[in-house]
Parts: sequence; C-alpha cells; structure tokens
Amino acid sequence: SAWRVLVAHDNEDPAESLCVLLQMMGADVRTAYDGLQAVEEAARFRPHMALLDIGMPRLSGHEVAQRIRGEPWGRDVVLVALTGWGQDEDMRRSMAAGFDHHFTKPVDPERIEKLLEHLQTQPAIS
Repeated sequence: SAWRVLVAHDNEDPAESLCVLLQMMGADVRTAYDGLQAVEEAARFRPHMALLDIGMPRLSGHEVAQRIRGEPWGRDVVLVALTGWGQDEDMRRSMAAGFDHHFTKPVDPERIEKLLEHLQTQPAIS
C-alpha cells in the first residue's frame, strides 16, 4: 500500500513540485493551500507523512502540527516543517510544535526522497 502524504503550502508551484516528486516515488498525495484546509484534509486523508509550510494563511504550520498531534490518529504522523527560517530557535520552535523534521527552503528534493525511502522501509500506519 502506498504511503499517504499531505503537502500543505500556500504557494502552488512548490506544492505541485513536491507532489510530482512524491507521486513519482509511489506516494498517494493530497494538497492543501492554507492551514485550515490542511487540518481538514489531514482529518479526512489520515496521512502517514505531512509536509507543512510554516507561513500559511488561516493557520500556521505550527498550529496545524499541534492540531494534528492532538488527534489520536495524528500521533504517529511524520511531520516535516518547510520554512525559510533555519536558525536553532526556529528548529526548536518546530520541534516544540510537534514536528519530527525541519527542512529549510528551498528544500533539496533528494532530502525528501531519502526521508520517504527511509519511511517506506518502516511498517505503514493504518
């Protein structure tokens, strides 16, 4: 079964690029273009992994991560912060919000590919 991945980004071009990359790797991908839509889509789709832009309208990526982590189904979702901010304090804030990884933009596609490859060797959550 394919890994379910949610891509949430308020800029369509990077979102679509990530989706294409993930689909080429065999992932089942859904997209959201703001924070509230990301929370709603995550609740419906129940992703194994979510790539969340931090600076989204309606809810920030940090708020989305906190809401996902607050759901029973969201405890094991691999959460990846996508942001232009890469200082230690930015990374600490992401980890405090519930993220597992903090990727600074522009994100190296190889980094996403390696993460998904690693995750695909793990048993998928239902």
